[in-house]
Amino acid sequence: MSRHLWRRHAPLSVGRSVWGSGRSWRVLLIAAGLCAAAAAVTGIAFAAFDPAFEQPPGSPFAVGTNPHSIVMVDVNRDRKADLVTSNVGSNNVSVLLGDGSGGFVAGVPVPVGAGPHSVATGDFNRDKRPDLAVANSDADTISILLGNGDGTFTAASPLTAGDGPWFIAVADLNRDKKADLAVSNVFSDSVSILLGDGTGSFTAATPVPVGDTPYGIAAVDLNHDKNLDLAVANQFAANVSVLLGDGEGGFSAASGSPVSVGSGPSWVAATDLNRDRKVDLAVANQGSDNISILLGDGSGGFASAGAPVAAGDGPTPLVAEDVNGDKRRDLVVGNIHSDNVSILLGDGQAGFTPATGSPAAVGDGPFALAVGYLNKHKRPDIATANYFSNNVTVLLNTD
Repeated sequence: MSRHLWRRHAPLSVGRSVWGSGRSWRVLLIAAGLCAAAAAVTGIAFAAFDPAFEQPPGSPFAVGTNPHSIVMVDVNRDRKADLVTSNVGSNNVSVLLGDGSGGFVAGVPVPVGAGPHSVATGDFNRDKRPDLAVANSDADTISILLGNGDGTFTAASPLTAGDGPWFIAVADLNRDKKADLAVSNVFSDSVSILLGDGTGSFTAATPVPVGDTPYGIAAVDLNHDKNLDLAVANQFAANVSVLLGDGEGGFSAASGSPVSVGSGPSWVAATDLNRDRKVDLAVANQGSDNISILLGDGSGGFASAGAPVAAGDGPTPLVAEDVNGDKRRDLVVGNIHSDNVSILLGDGQAGFTPATGSPAAVGDGPFALAVGYLNKHKRPDIATANYFSNNVTVLLNTD
């Protein structure tokens, strides 16, 4: 296991032991991965279905040791979605090449730095081939892996981040049409801003202070000024920092920031949950087993939508996506203690109810998940990175 979070604090949410039977070391179960992009939806009624999910043949699929993050992306440009995991225990990245029907074969693993807790994807050198950025929390670095377009990668020079880089958001933070990185640093309570030059190189801008132990981070325009802003879940502070961007890579706290949420917030998803064309936030609270819904006012301010939404045991990764075809955002939540995924259907007014068949069973310790299209069914599927069972569960949307 990599650097332990009790370095400064007793763990807030403690789960199963890490090593062997009779395992005595316990860790704070947290996750990284990609947040859903913000999207406004209309009030038009659409025919919906109650989603059902099932595993395809071959699932779960083996990856490296202790996968802690997962992204869904076409790394070999065959128009079929592939999966990439960052593996904390084996210090590498696993590549699973998709066959377009929900099956996968292992590609060539890629070595990275020590303690790779998250992986994110973007085109960093503008060659139209997906690249990877990996946060190495034990090395305090970011590995940049430039895609060759065939499912393999070439390592560029690693970047220096803050103390304990954990989660990466990829976005154009200074409006130069080049991909930049925002990195939450769990031990220095800051967000590193790394501005890309379009060749795969990055320059550090001024880091931004946030709350105690920042994990999940989302980049989105929260105040309608066409500059990307940041929302950061601060786990030990039980709040979310809202940082307004100036369009040049600089950020300042919004009025009312930070915003209180539940216990142990680990993940934040930004999207329009009540169809008012303003970005809202859904926050997975690992310690209180629920989801806080924060309604945006369009100027960077947020207010609670009311009582939090119940989830499973230890909700950590969270994605907002329309999984039942009604043009309303739903929530897909990985529960790391109960080894399942909650599918919560949105009503378009920031209310949520469990889908039939929710939660869906997955592997041991689903620390991260990705939602997207893995076959030709044209309905969003789910893939989870299972930390303790060293594999990926694929759930195909069958309805």
